[in-house]
Amino acid sequence: MRSIRSVAYPTLYLAVIVAVMFVTSLTQAQAQPQAGSDEYEPATKPISLVFPVKQNMLTCGGVCTPQNAQIITVFDHQMQVAYECTAGEGGYGGVAAFTGETAMVKYSGFKSGAGKCKGLLFAYTNPDIATFLQGYNYAGAGVLYYDGHPGIDFNFAFGTPLYPAINGCVTYQVGAEGIPTGGPGHVLAIVPVPTNPAGGCATVVNKTGYRVVYMHLSSYYDTTSGTILRCTSSDPKGTECNAGKDITSCPTCAQQNEWVSTKRASPIGYTGNFSSSLWGGVPAHLHFEVDEIVGTNPIAVDPYGWCGPQADPYTALTGLTNVTLWSNFTLACPDKQ
Repeated sequence: MRSIRSVAYPTLYLAVIVAVMFVTSLTQAQAQPQAGSDEYEPATKPISLVFPVKQNMLTCGGVCTPQNAQIITVFDHQMQVAYECTAGEGGYGGVAAFTGETAMVKYSGFKSGAGKCKGLLFAYTNPDIATFLQGYNYAGAGVLYYDGHPGIDFNFAFGTPLYPAINGCVTYQVGAEGIPTGGPGHVLAIVPVPTNPAGGCATVVNKTGYRVVYMHLSSYYDTTSGTILRCTSSDPKGTECNAGKDITSCPTCAQQNEWVSTKRASPIGYTGNFSSSLWGGVPAHLHFEVDEIVGTNPIAVDPYGWCGPQADPYTALTGLTNVTLWSNFTLACPDKQ
C-alpha cells in the first residue's frame, strides 16, 4: 500500500472543449526568499475566497461568480494523490465532483487521456446522469473531466485579468500539490494574511494553513531581473512568446513578496497558456487551486466543498474535509433520485 501522499510530477493534457496539458520540470531558480516560510501553524478555521475574475461577458455573462463561471475540469474527490494514474491506487479509475455526482464509465471520446503515465488520466460518464453539475456553468455536459485533478479549471481566454481571491502575500516561488516548483507552470500563489504585515511578506508565517494558487499565467516572475514580465501574444501555439517577442514588463502586476487585497483595483496577473516551460503548452484557461498545508506539503482541497448526502470519498482517502470556501455563495446540490 503506497503512502497517502507521495510527490507526483504530472504532464496534463485535457480536452473538454479545448485540450489541456501540463508537464512539470524539477528546476526553478529562486533568487528571493518566498512569501510565507515553511513553518506552518495548523489551520484553525476555513478561509473565505472571492472569485478571482471580476467580470467577463463571454464566460460569465457579466459579473463572475463560482456559480456562473464556466468550469471545464472539476476537482476529483475520488483522488488520494494528485494526478494519480496507477490502476488500483487511490481512487484512480473514476471521477467524483463536488456535487456528489460520480462517473466510473471511461469516456470513449477522450482516448488520448491526460497527465503523466502517457496520458492515463481519463474522463468518465455515468449512464444514470445525462448532465453533470446542473445549476452550474459546466462545459463537460454528461462527461466528468478528469482523474486526479486537484483544482478547478475555468474557461477564460488568454490575458483575462485576475484579482486576489483573498488578502495575502504573493509568491511565484512555490508549487502546488503534485507540482514541486511554480516556474515551469507560471504559478502565482497567495499566502493568506488579512492585513499588510509590519515586517513585510518575505518572512511572514502562514497562520491559516492554506495557500491559494493560480496556474498557467501569461504574467510571471523573471528570475534574471527579479521583476514581473508578461507576454501579450495570445497565439495558441505560443510562437511569439517562445521566441521572446511580445514580452513586456508588468509593474502593475503583483510583485514577488507583495501584499495584496481583495479591494485591489489593478490585476495581480493574467491568464495564459504556459506549461512545461513553454508557451502554448496548454490552451488558455485558469487553473485555480486551494492547497491545505499539512506539515510542509500542499494538499489540495475543493473550494466548492462537498454536497453529499453520502460521505465525501476524499475525506476517507486523505483525512481532509472539504468545506465551501467561497464567500457570498451557497452550494447548490442536484436533486438525488
